[in-house]
Amino acid sequence: MHDIALIIGHMGNGGTQRVFATMSNRWSECGRKVCVITQAAPATDFYALHPSVKRLVFGRREDSNKLLRGLIRNIARISSLRQALREADARVSLAAMPSTAVLTILAGIGLPTRVIVAERNDPSRQSHGLIWDLLRRLLYPRAALVTANSKGVLDSLKAYVPEHLLELLPNPIQPHTRKMNGGARRPIILNVGRLHAQKAQDVLIEAFASIADDFPQWRLAIAGAGKLEHSLRELAEKCGVARRVDWLGEVTDIWKHYEEASIFALPSRHEGMPNALLEAMNAGLPAIVTQASPGPLELVEDQIHGLVVPVDDPAALATALRTLIGDPALRVEQGRAGRERSKAFELDAVMRRWEQVLGLQPVSKQPAPL
Repeated sequence: MHDIALIIGHMGNGGTQRVFATMSNRWSECGRKVCVITQAAPATDFYALHPSVKRLVFGRREDSNKLLRGLIRNIARISSLRQALREADARVSLAAMPSTAVLTILAGIGLPTRVIVAERNDPSRQSHGLIWDLLRRLLYPRAALVTANSKGVLDSLKAYVPEHLLELLPNPIQPHTRKMNGGARRPIILNVGRLHAQKAQDVLIEAFASIADDFPQWRLAIAGAGKLEHSLRELAEKCGVARRVDWLGEVTDIWKHYEEASIFALPSRHEGMPNALLEAMNAGLPAIVTQASPGPLELVEDQIHGLVVPVDDPAALATALRTLIGDPALRVEQGRAGRERSKAFELDAVMRRWEQVLGLQPVSKQPAPL
């Protein structure tokens, strides 16, 4: 019998996947019995799991635009997932991402496991299609608990989940423990995230292009991969800054980039509670975020931990970049404030809260020091 099973579509490079890997590995280090269940095979994993984590796979990750075919496939997935839940035999089953959470609620009907949903994005701002959005509204109230990683997401869920089933559980981050060298900062503006319309790297490229001539020593570094890479590279070329944009791709050791950069820019069109922002703040970077979603605004107070700009506004973003580039003392001050703010989200403190809410029994084994 496992203490907990974590269910997610895949363990590729993504914020929720990083959270699940971090939590499952920490729980395993503490001696808990952990199972990770995915639709995708382990060969597609980006994040490494602790050797003691049991790995199960249900179904195949396929999308279909045919209603009947999609229905048949999802019935098969539910059956396969139900078998995986039986094999995991976990006291608690924690499911992330709306489609996977919906399938897990259905697959868990009648089983002794407590199905808990981990909603990591704002449902009022991110649609997963008419059918999945409807199923989320119908089935989330059947879960034992629905968790959210920000107050904004929690407020959105109140529209269709009874308040007694809702809990605020933030994302845990591995704290930055390497010794920082104050002189190692370079004139780099860093962005970390999928190359997706949600992350608005197009706005960042346009903003950077508008100030690039005034600050010839500064560069823009973008860490992430996605379908928009080609069009974003074309935009950088069109804006005349292609030679000053570093495309880092999927990065395994992102901390070295946080350590080198001087500014973190996240001009997203919507967010939940972004791990990259928490990590950047923990590494002492001043952050620029947008007003698009409540999550980042729960972390970054304008002029204190960084700067807040309107969404989809390259001119305002350029002004914020210019302000921070031109004031090294302000960067240091806001970076220090951000680091202090982020400490509330460091791994051990947040994990204790998760364990309390999930009802996991205490363990005697102490994890390795961070």
